Amino acid sequence: MTTSEIPDIASERARIRRMLRARRRALSRRARREAALRVAARICRLPGFSAARRIAAYLPFDGELDLQPLMRLASANGKQLCLPMIDPRRPGVMALGHLGSGTRLLPNRFGILEPWRRSTVQLPLTQIDVVLVPLVAFDDAGNRLGMGAGYYDRLLQRRQHGRWQRPLLIGTAFDMQRVGRLPCQPWDVTLDYVITEKRSYRPLQKHLR
Repeated sequence: MTTSEIPDIASERARIRRMLRARRRALSRRARREAALRVAARICRLPGFSAARRIAAYLPFDGELDLQPLMRLASANGKQLCLPMIDPRRPGVMALGHLGSGTRLLPNRFGILEPWRRSTVQLPLTQIDVVLVPLVAFDDAGNRLGMGAGYYDRLLQRRQHGRWQRPLLIGTAFDMQRVGRLPCQPWDVTLDYVITEKRSYRPLQKHLR
């Protein structure tokens, strides 16, 4: 990539982000509810998820797919859940906090509920089996476009550079968030699966039903 290409990539990513965030927010409540249930059912059928012991999920923001139906199923099957926490002392850095029965949730600077640091245990990424990753757009190569703050890219950078293969990275989205080809940056995280209400996508392989 040359220096002259970078502004073009950034502007195109910003255009895609604006377009798909608007489409996502425009979905009806019924469509969101049905999609959440279908995605939960699809993810539960994945071998990597059914065998997982610790799952990192998220609470929806700005129209993201709601994982709470899946979180309830995972908890009922004895899986441990954790949620992202923004580090107030380190801008752009995110950690994972265990979500237990006594965990208190408080809104962060974006208004998203996250575990209160005094009521949770922070878990290193090496102890997580599956990370459910929100996204704004994705393509068939497993490329992901997020909200633009880079929290997940920083959290998952060791996994991205091939130092180890855990955790399994599963993107969750509405099917209309799929695009032909995303313009990528070197720090972007590649997903192992993307699950939507219509299909299960596995990069560079045939779509799973």
